Amino acid sequence: MKRLAAARTSTAAAPETHFFEAAVNELLKSRRVLRASYAYGYHVTAAESTAKTRAKRVVFESMQNEVEDSTERLAQMVNRPNLCTPRGTIVAATVLLRRKRREFLDAAEKGYIPDGVAPEDDVLASRPSDDDDDESDKRGKGCC
Repeated sequence: MKRLAAARTSTAAAPETHFFEAAVNELLKSRRVLRASYAYGYHVTAAESTAKTRAKRVVFESMQNEVEDSTERLAQMVNRPNLCTPRGTIVAATVLLRRKRREFLDAAEKGYIPDGVAPEDDVLASRPSDDDDDESDKRGKGCC
C-alpha cells in the first residue's frame, strides 16, 4: 500500500498501479450498486406474488449473487498486505466484475427478465451459464 501511495504522487510510476486503482474503483462502484439493490429488490418484489414476480425475483437474486461473488473475489485479491496476485488476474477479475455489474443494472432497468423468457419457463435453466469460474481455479495458486 505504501508503494501505491508513493506511486500516486509520482507521475512516472502511475501506469504501474493503474490496474490496482481501477480494481479498487470498480469494487467501490459494485458495492454501491449492491447496497442499493438490497432495498430496491425487497420493495419491488415484495409488492406482488404472481408467477411473473417470482420469476423476476429469481433472476434478480441470481444476478445479484453473481455480482456479490465477483465483488468478493476481487476484494480478496486486492485486500492483502502484500499484493501477490498477478496483475493479469486482477485485470481479468476487474473486467469480469464490471461486466456483471453492468448486466445487473441493465436487467434491473429492463425489468429483470431477459427477452424471450416466459414467466412460466424455468428462468435459471434458460440463462446461459458462465464459464468464468475457470479464473477461480487459476487464482489461489501462488505466492501467499
